[in-house]
Amino acid sequence: MSKKRVIMEAALCLFEEKGFALTTIEEIAKASGMTKPSFYKYFPGKEDLLLEVFELFSDELEEEVYRLYRNAELTKNERITALIMIYLEEIFKHRAYVNFFTELTQPFYENERIQNAAMTLERKIFTWLQDSIVDLYKEQIDGFAVDVTFIATSVMMDYTRVVGPNLSHDHCRRIAIYIEYLIQVLVEGLKNNKPNMPLLFDTPSWILNYWPEEVTPILRSRQLQQLFRRMETLVKHDASLSELEMKDYLQAITEIKKESRDSLTLSVITKSLLYYLERLEPLREDCAQLRLIFEPEEGSVQ
Repeated sequence: MSKKRVIMEAALCLFEEKGFALTTIEEIAKASGMTKPSFYKYFPGKEDLLLEVFELFSDELEEEVYRLYRNAELTKNERITALIMIYLEEIFKHRAYVNFFTELTQPFYENERIQNAAMTLERKIFTWLQDSIVDLYKEQIDGFAVDVTFIATSVMMDYTRVVGPNLSHDHCRRIAIYIEYLIQVLVEGLKNNKPNMPLLFDTPSWILNYWPEEVTPILRSRQLQQLFRRMETLVKHDASLSELEMKDYLQAITEIKKESRDSLTLSVITKSLLYYLERLEPLREDCAQLRLIFEPEEGSVQ
């Protein structure tokens, strides 16, 4: 574990015990096994440390969520439950995280950079869940996807605030199943009463104004699955290929699928497979698209 990570872990424990405002840099340094001057070699101040904590938490969540969406064996209902499980188990690692997301009157939220970091992470959580719900219910949820997501997210966040940390895996799973079932009930109820049902967010300006669009895990999952299906279809319908060549190309696509479940970076294996697939002219455009998905910067210069 890097020294920065040691400091952040020690700080989280202190924030959990004493709160952010009452924790001093000297205490964080001591808990990290260093002097106060040494602390400043890694962080300019306590607020900067908290910003990196948010970034670390965001990166860890995103990694877990991308891994979840690359698991093609899960049903869409199971994926929603698993997504909620990720939120619950990650947030429950530290009461400090619970406080960050439920106590928005804390003094550190007066810092604009921290406020923006917290809003960005909250936006990600909201958007990932909304995309999953829309992917499952499609046209059934037209017009009230934001409402359903807001209610489901509110239940999850309020539950963490009321109950607190240190819940077992089984307890978190029960909560996740409950919320997934609640989403089903909301969708069914709103669908049946849609003509007369007022919406909480007719125009979700609170999202549009502050939460810019980005590529979400579910969108990237769709992009990958569409590309893989199209590539397989092109191979199967290419009359120039022998049976053995067709088998080899399909196997290469299958191997890239397997690689993409573990990582969205171009490993040596993935690069070699893409070079092999590009030998077939109809697959070249799709291979270029795969590079853009795996590594946008690298793909954009090719």
